[in-house]
This record gives sequence, C-alpha cells and structure tokens, in this order.
Amino acid sequence: MADNISSSAAAPPVIDTTSIPTTTSSASSSLWDRASRWASDNKATVYTIAGVTVVVGAGAIYYMSSSQPKISEEAAAERKKLRKDKKKAKKEAEKGTTPEKKAEEGMVFNNLFGSYTG
Repeated sequence: MADNISSSAAAPPVIDTTSIPTTTSSASSSLWDRASRWASDNKATVYTIAGVTVVVGAGAIYYMSSSQPKISEEAAAERKKLRKDKKKAKKEAEKGTTPEKKAEEGMVFNNLFGSYTG
C-alpha cells in the first residue's frame, strides 16, 4: 500500500525561471526614479490626476468660504456685549468685588432707606 501512495504522488512542478525578469537596476533604483519613469510613461494620467485635484481643491475652498453662517448685526452686538460683560466681571473678580457682593451692598443700602421690597 505504501508503494501505491508514492507512485501516485505527482512530481513537483518545474518553474521556468527564464521568464522572470532579473534586472538588478530596478532593485537599486530609488522610488523617485521609478515614479519619474512611470510619470513619463503615463503623462495623460498624470495630467488628469493633477487637473482633478486642482478642481476639487478649488471647489472645496469655495464651498467652505461660502457656507459659513452670516452673523446678523444684532447677534454681533450681543456677542460684543457678552465679551464686554465677561471682561468687566473678570476685572471685578480681581478687585474682590463680585456681582453678589454688589447686590448685597445694594440691598443693605436700600434697606437703610426703606426702598427694599424683598
């Protein structure tokens, strides 16, 4: 039975190495050399890729610049007021007077004169 298995086994395939190119210059050439060679062989493809890249880039820039929301004058004034109030609160915090302290002082002042309704 062992003879039967060994005789039915196929011989390993023989690979003809003469059809494989063995150029040593491509192994030692740099990536830049190979890319330059490819670009010179495929100029139409290179120009197409470059053109598409320029058009898509310009379209993206146009879209991004035109799609930003426009701020109305009222909203801009409100933002400015908020920034101003924030600066004012920061200065008061540095001095030690906070809006709460001012409110307490106002209540005390108003209580002295009888105008506090709280």
